Amino acid sequence: MSEAVGRVGLVSDLLRRGISPEYSDVGIPVVNQKCIRSQGVLDLEYVRMHDEYNRELPEELLIQPGDILINSTGTGTLGRSCVVEGLETRITWDSHVTLVRPDREYVCSSYLAWVIFSEEQRFVELSVGSTNQVELSRRTIFNIPFKIPALETQQRIADYLDRETVEIDAAVADLDRYVGLLEKRRHCIVESLLSEARSQMCPVGLIASVTLGKMVSNRRVQTDDVVQNYLRAAHVQPGGRLDFSVPQKKMPFAEHESRRLNLVAGDIVVVEGGAGFGRSAYLDSDLPNWGFQNSINRVRVLVDKADPRFVNFMLMRALLDGSIGIETDTATIPHFTAEKLSRFRIPFPSLETQKRIADHLDRETAEIDSLIAESRKLRDLLLKRRSVLITEVVTGRKQV
Repeated sequence: MSEAVGRVGLVSDLLRRGISPEYSDVGIPVVNQKCIRSQGVLDLEYVRMHDEYNRELPEELLIQPGDILINSTGTGTLGRSCVVEGLETRITWDSHVTLVRPDREYVCSSYLAWVIFSEEQRFVELSVGSTNQVELSRRTIFNIPFKIPALETQQRIADYLDRETVEIDAAVADLDRYVGLLEKRRHCIVESLLSEARSQMCPVGLIASVTLGKMVSNRRVQTDDVVQNYLRAAHVQPGGRLDFSVPQKKMPFAEHESRRLNLVAGDIVVVEGGAGFGRSAYLDSDLPNWGFQNSINRVRVLVDKADPRFVNFMLMRALLDGSIGIETDTATIPHFTAEKLSRFRIPFPSLETQKRIADHLDRETAEIDSLIAESRKLRDLLLKRRSVLITEVVTGRKQV
């Protein structure tokens, strides 16, 4: 007998976005995008408080054990999901998060959570909007098709995936800790060199031009347009690495936009918003026929005033020590805008000292960067294996 096929919305008692909070110092905790981390983790450290003084929230808007939460806006965070396993207090969720409350008569919460987790990449592909304002619609979640075996089988599948993924997650956590130690080592080298060089602080905008990229547009291609690749946030990886294995996308640039938004050796690209905000990378060669999207700020350093490599090292340092995070602190989607970046202050020793520090860091951090790259490659392989395993099991291609 074949298994029934249903849709998420048809086996849910509730499927909706959350509240628009009125934040205060006291009140009811509100789950936001920051709380829903990779690999299905719910981290309540990032909750903020909603003031219930004027109206107490109805029971329907309180999160219950077994509910599934899905990030529904923002490049880099959209599609992340988790299942709520236990709560010690009343808690709600905000309008950037969708809650799915399974109907226990038909579906096991932990099984449905794995089904939804397996759809993360498809959520990203089906989201609508542009740049960091992409949206995952309620309809998309409602219409997710999936197999509905007997409840006993659902629980067995969920238990199997719990066991199998915990080992992968432990290995990923070990790699993350190792990378963290390597990054701290690199940070110590930078701090040691800076401590030897007396310097004042200088806003980035005084030593460089900061330009936000072009908003993605679906308009028709005009006669004088240049259709070309564009750099976006996904290309800029931790540790100052540009990843060109990311699928390329093209859009039309007017001729003047193509000239103004070009990318040449010595430029620094900085992620403007979303999960990777503040990440930066230095271009050591020209990128002909490339522009950049408005999820990216380009920093073009005035080379008679500063060394671009040094500026990039200082931005990477600021991201690691939390300075950029303080500048962009927000409850929803953080943005390191062109204005904030221009005002952001970095150490500014003499140009000669900058070059000496940058040369030294290029040499000293090369081995560290290589180890970090290898560790991240292994991490990505483990997560890919995890994702494939989940999909194979929930679709029935792998029997358990």
